[in-house]
Amino acid sequence: MDPAHNLPATEMVALRKAAERDLAELVGRFVFAYSRLATSIHLCVGWFDHGSALGARRKAERLGTAELLDLISRQVSVKLCSDQAGAEAYGEWVRKAHEMREVRNILVHSRCAVVGSGDYLHAVSTPVLVEPSREHRFTAADIAPAIETCEALSVRLGILRKAHQL
Repeated sequence: MDPAHNLPATEMVALRKAAERDLAELVGRFVFAYSRLATSIHLCVGWFDHGSALGARRKAERLGTAELLDLISRQVSVKLCSDQAGAEAYGEWVRKAHEMREVRNILVHSRCAVVGSGDYLHAVSTPVLVEPSREHRFTAADIAPAIETCEALSVRLGILRKAHQL
């Protein structure tokens, strides 16, 4: 049983508010890190073939991250068909970028609350009254590494683009 359950209500509320503040800061930092990653992804697609395809740039402006990641995968299969190491490196990078996109979608589009003594963020990613609901839990220990992953993916994409141009 949570030892916070034995606290007076005012202390429990104060604990929850402090936890909410801490988790909100982490979620905000994640949003900023993800935004930088999304910008890197847009630039990658916009500069396919050294930026010579203006249509790719215009297309990249209108697409979401999932579609952009699919374009990167397709470009990799065309441009790096004889570069197995490059293709595999991009493939792993795209897989991790999709994972961060999923985390972002849950954190940004869900109904979120800090419950109990504030050990975790409770996120419901289905619309109100839809059954069964899809529920997710995020602790600070879950969100902090996601921030680092987004930052590392941005750096890694730059390295990949230099080593294996698309």
